[in-house]
Amino acid sequence: MRRKQRQNQDGLMVQALLLTLKNLKPAAFWVFLLLLGLYLVSGIRTVGPSETGLLLRFGKLQPKTYDAGLVFSLPEPFDEVVLVQTGTEHSLTLESWASGGKKIGDPDREYQYTMEEVQAWMDENGGNMPPPKKVQIDGATTLDPVVDGYTLTGDRNILQARFTLRYRIHDPVAYFRLGDRRDELIGSLLYQSASHTIGQMRIDDCLTEKRDAMIGAIEAHAQARADALQLGITLTACELQELGPPRQVLAAFEDVINAQMFAKTLLENAREYRTNSLTQAGGQAAAIRRRAEAYANDLLAKSEGEAEAFKAFYAEYQTNPDAIVSRLYLDSLDYVMQQAQSSALFGSEHAQPTLFIEPSPKYTR
Repeated sequence: MRRKQRQNQDGLMVQALLLTLKNLKPAAFWVFLLLLGLYLVSGIRTVGPSETGLLLRFGKLQPKTYDAGLVFSLPEPFDEVVLVQTGTEHSLTLESWASGGKKIGDPDREYQYTMEEVQAWMDENGGNMPPPKKVQIDGATTLDPVVDGYTLTGDRNILQARFTLRYRIHDPVAYFRLGDRRDELIGSLLYQSASHTIGQMRIDDCLTEKRDAMIGAIEAHAQARADALQLGITLTACELQELGPPRQVLAAFEDVINAQMFAKTLLENAREYRTNSLTQAGGQAAAIRRRAEAYANDLLAKSEGEAEAFKAFYAEYQTNPDAIVSRLYLDSLDYVMQQAQSSALFGSEHAQPTLFIEPSPKYTR
């Protein structure tokens, strides 16, 4: 019954519209047609070269996408063309983990009174010295877990960071279905990947030699999660603008880093000294070994030569022993006389020939 009444009402409206058109004056009729044509043409949209068009019909997303060019659609409120930037790179700055507060040099440092303050205190307190007190620090000295963002490392240290995420849209339909809070969703996805990756690493590795590997792992994990959730995006870069401990403990952390660097420097110097000492000792040992080998070779050659000479001399001795004995005697006498400074030889007319030999001064030292 209601459907029949609705059809009757629609029929009456159409009849009223036709009657109105029929009773219009010619000028007003053409004006009406012109406005109607402009309204129908208003549904035509232009899609740019870096854009992809999506069509919403009565608010429902249609599966078809439109590349660069014209899109012929019904005017609003029947159709709506939504343009998605698929040919450009999108940038998203994430600062929920950004560091804040005041850098504290030494929270236990005592306050140094001026002479005027000491004198004023003594005048007011009967000559007593002012009591010691700590330096008052302005600004936030602690982290607020509700307001301040941070993440934990695998060795239970706190890190804060700022990221810049760059991505492209490869599936505009899936990307459009994320809704108006898509940037918040993508940012939460990156924070989840960063917490997952940093939570498995030591703080020293995150800040030093494994920093680039950490960024790559965060990007890979975030891309895997985006593909699993069908977000329709491709991450192109994950840039780390800031990474470090909270500013409240930054001074103490820098002291630890400086101590580690100093220890590393000492270790490198010790290793260098060890290497140089081993090299120098090895060179000296090699030189001593070469000299010893050369001395051994010379001594062996000399011994072999003397042995050969002795064999030859012994062979002559067996042939003519008297001549050899006389020769040895003369050689010995000649050697002894060469070592003497002066000598005297008496003739046979004396009772007993006597030989006086005075050694050379160089043998009397």
